[in-house]
Amino acid sequence: MSFDDCLFDAFNAEYRDLKEMGVDMLFTYAPKNIHCLTDRSTEYEINRVHSLMLEKLECPVISDIWDSLFPGNYFYLIDNHLCDIGATIRTENVIRDLNVYFSSKA
Repeated sequence: MSFDDCLFDAFNAEYRDLKEMGVDMLFTYAPKNIHCLTDRSTEYEINRVHSLMLEKLECPVISDIWDSLFPGNYFYLIDNHLCDIGATIRTENVIRDLNVYFSSKA
């Protein structure tokens, strides 16, 4: 796993700028085809990435990294575009995560 601290610094600077403008920003992972992960993407490494995001990002991380991993049949043409069913599942997951996040703030 390789993440340079300057990436987190830049992300967090944008977060602070938005926060100063009154914008609430939350983080969730982009969908990824689980079958396109490399052999180095072990369960341990995936969990380590999630822990790093929780540690380094100043904005709230509302989703678990595992919820962003989908089988290839949930994508359309390329691994960055979910098909209708994949998009529906993803949307339901994000709505659930938002509900949990905002319920904890009430």
